[in-house]
Amino acid sequence: MNISITRRAWEKLVSISGNKGKYLLSAKGGGCNGFVYNFSKIENNVYENIKNEKAIILNDSGISVIIEPQSEFLLQGTTVDYEKGLYEEKFVFTTNDTKGTNKKSKCGCGKSFAT
Repeated sequence: MNISITRRAWEKLVSISGNKGKYLLSAKGGGCNGFVYNFSKIENNVYENIKNEKAIILNDSGISVIIEPQSEFLLQGTTVDYEKGLYEEKFVFTTNDTKGTNKKSKCGCGKSFAT
């Protein structure tokens, strides 16, 4: 599995949720490139249901990020980062292709990607 979350992203999740948040990372159809990233907080019952599907779970500082099993193949090579600029703060998703080249979304929104 080569899905990762940077230290900055973990720190932002802790600042949002304290040391007890649960999040879901998935990919859904849509956007200008075919798919969009979905990164959202989830409740314990949703977490338990997805966890029972043998999902990949990333943990750090009391925060859990579960990778939706149906999206796992679309998210391979994805890194979740957090950027804070002069005018906005946001989670940023980048994907490495099979050669290890870092590819950002071609459309520029940072939320849409193609396979």
